Amino acid sequence: IVAGLKPGRERDGETNLFWHRGLSLSDIALGAAMLAKAKQLGIGQRLRYT
Repeated sequence: IVAGLKPGRERDGETNLFWHRGLSLSDIALGAAMLAKAKQLGIGQRLRYT
């Protein structure tokens, strides 16, 4: 899709899935985005770490 070799979404109801196996940096970025969204929505809970 990024290189223009395959089409992206053709209709609003379609979803693209990016499977990022083995890229720990992606995991960290996704976790940070999810945490920010949860804080924005006022949801989630703090877990005790010992």
